[in-house]
Amino acid sequence: MTDAPLPLDPEEPLPREDNPGVDARGRLIEDVAQAEIGQKSGRGALISLVARLSNLFLTLIAQSALGRLLDPSQYGIYAMGQTALAFLLIFREFGLQAAGVQKKTLSYAEASFLFWANLLLIGTLGALGAISAPFVARFYGAPQVSPVLIAMSIAAILGGVSAQHTMILRRQLRFSAIALIDMIALAVGLVAGILVGWLRRDVWALLAMYLVQQGVTSLLSFAVSRWVPGRPNFERATHMPMLKFGAGVTAANVLYYFTNNISAILIGKGLGSALLGHYNRAQQLYQIPSTVLFSSVYVVVFASLSRFYPTPEDYRAFYAATLRRVSMFYMWLSGLLIFAGDDLVRVLIGPGWDIAGNMLRIFAIALVGAGMAQMTGMLYQSQARVRDFQVWGLIDSAIRITCIVISSHWGIYGFAIGFAVSTTFVTAPASLWFAGRKGPVSLRDQIQAITPSTIIFALSLGGAFLGRTLSPAAGPGFVGMVLAGLGSVVLTVAIGLLIPATRAAFIEVLGGIYRILPAGARRFAPAYATIAGSGSVQHAPSK
Repeated sequence: MTDAPLPLDPEEPLPREDNPGVDARGRLIEDVAQAEIGQKSGRGALISLVARLSNLFLTLIAQSALGRLLDPSQYGIYAMGQTALAFLLIFREFGLQAAGVQKKTLSYAEASFLFWANLLLIGTLGALGAISAPFVARFYGAPQVSPVLIAMSIAAILGGVSAQHTMILRRQLRFSAIALIDMIALAVGLVAGILVGWLRRDVWALLAMYLVQQGVTSLLSFAVSRWVPGRPNFERATHMPMLKFGAGVTAANVLYYFTNNISAILIGKGLGSALLGHYNRAQQLYQIPSTVLFSSVYVVVFASLSRFYPTPEDYRAFYAATLRRVSMFYMWLSGLLIFAGDDLVRVLIGPGWDIAGNMLRIFAIALVGAGMAQMTGMLYQSQARVRDFQVWGLIDSAIRITCIVISSHWGIYGFAIGFAVSTTFVTAPASLWFAGRKGPVSLRDQIQAITPSTIIFALSLGGAFLGRTLSPAAGPGFVGMVLAGLGSVVLTVAIGLLIPATRAAFIEVLGGIYRILPAGARRFAPAYATIAGSGSVQHAPSK
């Protein structure tokens, strides 16, 4: 099946089929054939990653400019409003987008229900955000937070109305369309943010960027999906399975919210907006691998795993290969940033952010745990293990929040230490075990997948240390960052190629890239680059 846009008229009658996913008019949301999933997923991952890297480049330019136009307290005010908004955004989709993607077949009636239910939710949450704004400002003792949260609530509504249109694009694996929408919306939003920042030099620059980006995203999603929902139909019996799935995902996300935001809440309340601004910048930079790499992977892999689930062997192989590649990047980056995080902050957002730089070096330790366990959420959701997702969310939150609260006694750096230590040394290993107790992917499968990445982490760490510390003449900043990066890359590649496990992982990554390249681009690659998923080389026949 192709990824052509959906028909415009949801009222047009079609013959009824004997299929539980078909609505009263026999209309199904068009999906991709099983045989096409692997190819579309691979190319979708590449397209999404290229788009995310382009977005990262634009974002770094904007953050570099805004970091020099705004002082840390303005970022702190924004983070105070953002923390409150993040809680409301958990309920904005109520897990309905994930429910729509995960469902094996989706009818027009079901998709329309998801749209109207989502619209009702975001309208209610937008009103709650505006009503709660004065109370949030009073909690932090910062009156500026009230208008900030109101503006954020409006932006959340603008972005939320297109959630189900994006869901339909994801079901059809139209990742190039999603990537283009994200890139255009970000570019327009960044221009608006920099312009307002140059004119006002306050928090409204960040708000302008967010408002414009959300509005453009929805407009383009409407235009590209070309889907028009049917009439509202809230018949309970028909849609209860999707509501239960969405409620389960939302309950787990509430727990993850407190885990990820407890530090920001405590810092904003107890230490003020300036230190919260430093924490926010360090945390945002730490999250770039997730927002750039992992979000691209998630869009592609979750949709694909949901389709692969009926075939355990394909499901296991696909997940293991993805985990291996994701963890390699995370752990290589962790080793580099542990020694070069402060240099990166100085280069990106300028002097005056030394606290943020030191915190990023600490946060980098948590990238090891993220590389190991961040993908486990896909196992729960693609297998509809909602109860397990909730239970693990409770365990994870209890452990990390306890560690963060205890370590907060050591001041601003204590928050980062508690998060990093609990993530990498406690919750990540436990998450692998908990997720692997059931389903096609076991604990052993996950450990085998990440083993080459642990070697890469050690090599990257050693290389960054050598590059940074053995050049004492290089001061903090660009030169130090380049030397650490070169040392990390050179040692990782040179030694990694000598170790069978890492060499096979390198070959697998290159082979995966080769297979998803367009036919025209393959003519510029060597014939022997056709690489099997097992990591072995298969020589292509000569012409």
